[in-house]
Amino acid sequence: MDDFFTFTAGPGWFLVAFDFIGEQSGNLEASLLKVSNLHMEEASHAVRIAVKFLGVAIVLAVALLIGYIVISFYTNLYGGMFDALGV
Repeated sequence: MDDFFTFTAGPGWFLVAFDFIGEQSGNLEASLLKVSNLHMEEASHAVRIAVKFLGVAIVLAVALLIGYIVISFYTNLYGGMFDALGV
């Protein structure tokens, strides 16, 4: 059990620390609630960043697709006209 309390790396070390503090002080429920709120804040922050990034990525992908379609259209239009003129 002492190995868990000496572990200081990784994302869950504070869970062990809050659990230990909650057991020692008699406020285990409050300590676990604090840890759960911390996890919720981190998850909400990660989701906000992902939504911003994916929104920009989708807009860029649609813009590239529309640009490709427009360029293909005009290339075929003018390419066919120049072929008909013999140029």
